[in-house]
Amino acid sequence: MVKPMKPSKSVLITAGPMRSPLDSVRFLQNRSSGKMGLALAKAAVSSGTRVGAILGPVDSDVESEFESICEVFRYETPQEYSALLEKYFPLANIFISAAAVLDFQIVQAALPTAKKLDRTDIFAGGVTQSELLLPVQAVPDFVQMYAERKQPNQTVIAFSLETGNLEAAMERARQKMLKKKADAIFLNLVGPQSGPDSDSNRLWFLTPAGKTTELPEGPKTTLGGPAWELVQKLR
Repeated sequence: MVKPMKPSKSVLITAGPMRSPLDSVRFLQNRSSGKMGLALAKAAVSSGTRVGAILGPVDSDVESEFESICEVFRYETPQEYSALLEKYFPLANIFISAAAVLDFQIVQAALPTAKKLDRTDIFAGGVTQSELLLPVQAVPDFVQMYAERKQPNQTVIAFSLETGNLEAAMERARQKMLKKKADAIFLNLVGPQSGPDSDSNRLWFLTPAGKTTELPEGPKTTLGGPAWELVQKLR
């Protein structure tokens, strides 16, 4: 009987959105389906790589697909995300940060009382437009933090979600890659049929050496394989 091949590498993929709670009902959240991370996870598993996924609050069907192929660790808040990275990053050869990490989180300790957050207070006197000022603080740049900690056997891959002109978006992604000290970055350009809530993406793969590879625009399910191949070729 032939023994199964032992994975020679392990990859840690983060995917999905992140939440910062306002109260027991409401929260601040960005857009992310987790589908691009899922496509990368599937491609990595198919290549014989052991995969662990740090997964945000995604739809149940996406969660089920992740759980069918790899070990899944769940988070919602920046603090939960940070704790999981602290535990599992040292065990991975490749870290792919495909999660949509918040830029800012709500500072719970500085929030007004629950009564002041009540809808009747926010829209007092029948006013239909008003302001809700929330105390916030920056969420750590997790990619930069862990890229600075990586060992010689580790690779860190970032994602940069951008809008607008391609040339300007490319330059922003390149600057992010250099600032974060990532080994490469995927530029994910939002378009009418592509982006966080879409089933399709437009991707470019950038490296610090100046090489740029454009992937054909298409479904995330088919982009996972070519994207994973580019990651593998880095080492």
